[in-house]
Amino acid sequence: MHLPAEAILYIGDPMCSWCYGFNPVLGKVEEVYGDRIPLKAVMGGLRPGELAEPLDARLSKFLRHHWKQVQEATGQPFNYDFLDREGFVYDTEPSCRAVVSFRNFLPQREFAFFSDVQSAFYRDGEDPCEADTFVKLAESYDLDGEKYREFFNSDEARYQTNLDFQLGRAVGVTGFPALVHLKDQRAMVISYGYTPFDQIQDVMDNLILKPATGDSRAEPADYQTGDACDIDSDQC
Repeated sequence: MHLPAEAILYIGDPMCSWCYGFNPVLGKVEEVYGDRIPLKAVMGGLRPGELAEPLDARLSKFLRHHWKQVQEATGQPFNYDFLDREGFVYDTEPSCRAVVSFRNFLPQREFAFFSDVQSAFYRDGEDPCEADTFVKLAESYDLDGEKYREFFNSDEARYQTNLDFQLGRAVGVTGFPALVHLKDQRAMVISYGYTPFDQIQDVMDNLILKPATGDSRAEPADYQTGDACDIDSDQC
């Protein structure tokens, strides 16, 4: 991923439920700041590969409870029928790779596609690990489905996805959703976890208008925090 000297990084995972809840807030961030500063999506990698878990009775019960919390807090719709599926492995790498693959075709629409992947899973109950799910979404943007599928299945797509995971860790983010202000290779956290837009706005304005200071993992004293899906815990 090419990063400009200054940008707002949105670090999230399509299968992170708080990221799904945060989606309307992210849309507001795009609306207000999209013409002022580049916005870049970075895939966080919540439960990829070896960290994936089978959707057994314990995990299904936990997720059902957790999704209801997100729904109550954010108003986002959830399809709970998916949690009754047998044999599913909760691996977030394919959905992250789906967004990274889409970025190679239509980078200016990556946030829209990210949202579509979320809705396909949480709202519509579609399989978030199957290439067919993502190909259908890509075709809705008038992309060649087979070309998209070929890239999605490539080693290059996996490599680029891992680079996203590494970038998120490099700026000190292990929980999602997070907004990070990047300027001159220095990163400052704007918000960590689900945070309403009105709590983000002042921090956004201050960081965009003033030079970032501190080292690459520095955080402003008043950055906003909320409920998050963290890779270092079994939450989400």
